[in-house]
Amino acid sequence: MLRRGATNYEEISWNDAFALIAGELNSLKHPDEAIFYTSGRTSNEAAFLYQLFVRQFGTNNLPDCSNMCHESSGSALGEAIGVGKER
Repeated sequence: MLRRGATNYEEISWNDAFALIAGELNSLKHPDEAIFYTSGRTSNEAAFLYQLFVRQFGTNNLPDCSNMCHESSGSALGEAIGVGKER
């Protein structure tokens, strides 16, 4: 992990990593404050398990790369040529 202000990554245990993640998630006022990003190259099985976790946490904020990377180009295309990305 890369600690705030550090210049080098350091190895931590899985237990410590999960504790850090849990601490951050549990500090949110509402689950919708979290966004869980995933890649379009994620396997179906991994994506299925990931979305189960996210929904159990209490949110549907689960964009993938097509949302994050192409939303702006789709909006710009709509303004420029009248149609954005394929839906």
